[in-house]
Amino acid sequence: EVVNCGVTGFTSFQVARWLPRLCDKLDCDVAIFCIGWNDANLRPVDDTQYAKQLRFAVTGRAMSRHCYIYRLIRNSYGGLRFGQPGRASETVRVPFEQYRHNLQELVSQCRSREITPIFIDLPGRKGFERPFQHPYSAALDAICAELDVHVVDIRLLGPEFSPESNEEYFIDMCHFSVKGHRYLAKRVAATLIGLGLMETSSRPDSSQSSTAISRQDDANPENDL
Repeated sequence: EVVNCGVTGFTSFQVARWLPRLCDKLDCDVAIFCIGWNDANLRPVDDTQYAKQLRFAVTGRAMSRHCYIYRLIRNSYGGLRFGQPGRASETVRVPFEQYRHNLQELVSQCRSREITPIFIDLPGRKGFERPFQHPYSAALDAICAELDVHVVDIRLLGPEFSPESNEEYFIDMCHFSVKGHRYLAKRVAATLIGLGLMETSSRPDSSQSSTAISRQDDANPENDL
């Protein structure tokens, strides 16, 4: 059984705090993460600071929801802190070192619950209008190598491995088209089979090993469809 627990727009900071709540409800054997793109998005404050302000705001709102002066101060403060986008004071949502720490925390949380963590390398459309410069991808590979965590090799979905263009697998810089989703599903399945975490289908036409699937993907991606 596969449970999709992904949340649009989440960063590694949010996932690291979301995971324990999920694990309390789900009896997981494997947890697969693809996280990092949103971490590099720019905001007036980073996620850690925003979470602190949000907790304060929620507490204050509960105590003073009927107080006009409180509402006036709150709205004025919000306009100052989260005003016009594109200001010079903007920062990434999750600083680089915090991203590394969050990855380590995710691995630790999984292993403490006897869950196998697996990460998917950050995908990217090659030659997109916005240059692909994402040091978080290198950090992901380094942390996983350090902690002996498997990373799904996305091959054609990565901007460095791919041929002249992998545009057909994406609808924008990093989000998949239907074809991209199907290709990634094959890569994840091959990884799980290779690690002995999933059995191959009993159908006669699905008796290939993970190695065979990997070679087929590279030779002719259309076969995946």
